[in-house]
Order: sequence, then C-alpha cells, then structure tokens
Amino acid sequence: MLGSILSFLAVILVIFLVFKLLSLPFKIMWKLFVNAVIGFVLLLLFNFLGGLIGITIEITWWKAVIVGIFGVPGIVGLLLVQLLL
Repeated sequence: MLGSILSFLAVILVIFLVFKLLSLPFKIMWKLFVNAVIGFVLLLLFNFLGGLIGITIEITWWKAVIVGIFGVPGIVGLLLVQLLL
C-alpha cells in the first residue's frame, strides 16, 4: 500500500517536472513573439515618421525581433548599420 502511494507520488512529481520544463521554452518563445510584434509596430512608426524626411528601415521579422529585444537602441543600431553599409 505504501509502495503504491509512493509510486503514485513519484509519477505525479515526474509529470509536474516534465510540464514545468516544457513550459519554460514556451514562455520564452511567447515573450520573443510579443517583443517581435512590439518591434514591428515601432518599425512601422519609425518608417512612417522617418519617411517624411527620407529615412526608412526595411521591415523583416529579424529586424522586428532586434527592435523588440533592444527597443529604441535597436532602431538606432539598425539605422547605423543601414547607413554604414
């Protein structure tokens, strides 16, 4: 009886740990996706305002992720790379 209870608790613990380990990458991917969407919106806003003076940045998912992670410094970095290359 005690052995079956311990086995049951061990299985529950293993299932909990597996779900915990699998949910971590999902949280990271979700945060990266949300930041990419925010970066995309920032790039759209920059292109709209920069288009008035002739400065635009091509919008790609990689650039949106960079801007989503780094924010305004990401836009400045992308702009510098574009102007230097």
